[in-house]
Amino acid sequence: MTIELQLFGGFTARADGRPIPGLSASAPARLLAYLALHRDARPRRVFLAGAFWPDGSDLRARRRLSHTLWVLQSALAPVAPSLIQADRDTIGLDPDADLSVDAEIFERQLDAFEQRRREGTAQLHTESLAYTIDLYRGDLLSDHYDEWIEPERLRLREKYLLGLENLVQLQKSNRDYRGALVSARRMVAETPLSERAHIEL
Repeated sequence: MTIELQLFGGFTARADGRPIPGLSASAPARLLAYLALHRDARPRRVFLAGAFWPDGSDLRARRRLSHTLWVLQSALAPVAPSLIQADRDTIGLDPDADLSVDAEIFERQLDAFEQRRREGTAQLHTESLAYTIDLYRGDLLSDHYDEWIEPERLRLREKYLLGLENLVQLQKSNRDYRGALVSARRMVAETPLSERAHIEL
């Protein structure tokens, strides 16, 4: 079963295209999002407790983490019972799970575009870049607030703006002026104080 996570513009979790009930609460959604964005790591419980609940005692933070993990595992049990891998010290995701994360796809495809740009073949992949840009439906977890989110949010937003600028240049090079105009308008909407964006438009 494929688990899809949309982290741009908020949080949505689906299993084979259907919403997963029980993940509307903020803390379980944020925990799943963090684990998905750090799939190659198995963060320690003490670190997660401090990152999510920095105020208050360590004991209280650990208890809140345990409760949040229980809620998350309960919600995933009917569709992906083995997705979460937890022991006494660490929590992570099954590396072999069929998991699709929009932010992960977005970043991977932008990195692939940068490689093509260095090789001089980027112009052949304008449509692919446009599709990648469209994955960005809004800032990362825009309706959630944690200290760990903000650096990731800013980093991915910078990648989005650079990708959007590259898309405008490619569309102009391909004489797709209608597409370039649409993309330039997006640049202005995202960065209304940017002189460069207005010049492009």
